[in-house]
Amino acid sequence: MEQANTRPETEEEPLDLTLSMTNASGHTEMSFSKGQIRLQWSKTSADERGLIRGLVQSASIFGFTPWTVDEDGKPKDKVKKLPGLFRGKKGEIILKGTVKKVKLFSQEMIAGELKDNRIVMEAQKDGTWKILKAGDYKPEGGKKRKIVSSAAVGGG
Repeated sequence: MEQANTRPETEEEPLDLTLSMTNASGHTEMSFSKGQIRLQWSKTSADERGLIRGLVQSASIFGFTPWTVDEDGKPKDKVKKLPGLFRGKKGEIILKGTVKKVKLFSQEMIAGELKDNRIVMEAQKDGTWKILKAGDYKPEGGKKRKIVSSAAVGGG
């Protein structure tokens, strides 16, 4: 007689990744952890906020739910309408999903940055930075990672 597998399914190990994206005027940071992505922006232009709005819309299609953030940085209310969130030069939002979706979306984000010909670097243990190329980034959980993306010199 065959026995059913009674072992509990192991949960995927969450990411601990920070992706900083800098432009000439603004800064956007995405923190990927557990089943959520924290998105913060500051000193952004209207065009950059439009790109952030598009990023949030893409995440929604990917299966994430956007939430506003309270004074303590905790999720407050589920967002019903996106346009009002992007009026100011700075802001913060949390995108709730699953550990698996967070990993997949991080991979899509890094691939997108590389495809847009931006310089993407990952901090190394010895304090140096490694320039990433297509296919270098793998969304592995269990270790703290920091990745920076910026426009190439002379272009954006």
